[in-house]
Order: sequence, then C-alpha cells, then structure tokens
Amino acid sequence: MHSYVEQKEIKITSLIPLDLRSSRCFVYHVKGLFSKHDILNLRSHFNKLTAIKKEEASLSEREKLIVKLGGMDNKIRMDEMWYQPWKTYQERISQLFYPYSFIAFPTMIRHVTTEEQLVPWHQDISYQNLLGARGHQGAITCFTPLEEEPNECSTLEFASGDFSELPHLPYGDHGAKIINCNFVSTQSFSLSTGDVLVFGDMTPHRTIPAKNGCIDRVSLEYRLSMKEDMLIDKDYFNIEKGLFVKGNKQ
Repeated sequence: MHSYVEQKEIKITSLIPLDLRSSRCFVYHVKGLFSKHDILNLRSHFNKLTAIKKEEASLSEREKLIVKLGGMDNKIRMDEMWYQPWKTYQERISQLFYPYSFIAFPTMIRHVTTEEQLVPWHQDISYQNLLGARGHQGAITCFTPLEEEPNECSTLEFASGDFSELPHLPYGDHGAKIINCNFVSTQSFSLSTGDVLVFGDMTPHRTIPAKNGCIDRVSLEYRLSMKEDMLIDKDYFNIEKGLFVKGNKQ
C-alpha cells in the first residue's frame, strides 16, 4: 500500500489514472483539474444563489444542521451547474478517476466562516457510517475550493501515514472526531485556482485556517463511488457518460 507521507502532485495533462484502489488512505494534489475560468464561473453562480435569502422555517431539520455547519440548503446543492466542469473535461477526467465514475448527487457545498464550522480530525468513513443505510462504503472525495486565491482561505490538513479505520467519539454537531489525534506528522498543500485534493475515506484530515488566519472559504466536496458501491435508487452523475443516473449495481 502507498501512503501519503510525500506530497503527490499530478498535472491534468497526464491521462494516467490515479492509483485509487491499492489503499483507502491517500491524498493527491491534482493541479489544474479545472480551469480558473470554470471555477470562478461556479463562484459567481454561488454568489448569485446565496444572495437570495431563504427563510429558515422552510428548511428541514437536517438542512438547518447542515447550514449551521457552513453547508448549503438542498435547493442550492441540487443545482446541476456544479457538475458542469466534469462535463467540459469529461474524457480526461473520467480516465483519471476510473473506476470511481459516479459522483453522488447532490454534492456538498460549504461556506466556512467561523471557527465552529472548522471540521475536527476525522476519517470520512466514520461520517458515512453515521448515515447508516444512506452511507457509502469506499467513496473518495474531490475537495474543490471556489476561490481566486485558495491559499488565503481555510483549507484541509492531513495526517501523514497509512491508517485503517480509527476510533471516533461523538463530537457536537459535527457528528464525530478521532479520539487520538497525536499524529507524528501532518501536511497541507499549496493550492492554485482549479487545483483539487483527492483523498480516500480512511485518510485522517481536518479543516484549518489559512496561514494568515483567514477562515472564510467556499468549496465543493464531490463524493465519488465505484459502480459496486452505488446505493440503489440514489442519484449520481456518471462522469464517463456525462449524464445523471440512478444507482443500480446490476
């Protein structure tokens, strides 16, 4: 198994697939996965949608919790615009991520603005387990900042090493955090607009402020699954075909 002790930088000009199956504990810094133009278009779209205030009374209890933690309500999350860059670069991206070809719909969109919204040390598998039958096994995440200067915004920090599933404890509205966070070493990445971080569901990580102390950040978190891990009747975006589909393992 490979670990992510060393920073892994992949340029999108390569069509060599990422090594996403030999371990569930990894992180790749993929440089220029999306164009700066596409990212800033998404940010402009986000700004327009969030300029329209929605009455909290119209949100479900689950939506209220998501919004409290910096997430967006379902109406914003279900906008198909968030998947447009995957259509634009369909061929090269589908090869890069294969066999993780199905992005969960709707995607997670965050606007982190306060310390309380910074996510503690965790592995995504622990959050998926909290979802029960609605959770995915073996999913990967594609963290995509919608910022012109992502290094001046809060980002993700990763523990270096190769880990199996670690014990978690309940932790307020965030659901869970890793009990023992005394990692030997950690690392973060210097991102440019259009760069993404791709990591496995066993990868310990957390949200940290930028070096300048800034927390404010808008980002997309795409969750990708293989066909055999799709949930029946859940909606996905198939990056190989550029279409929305229903989960079907047959």
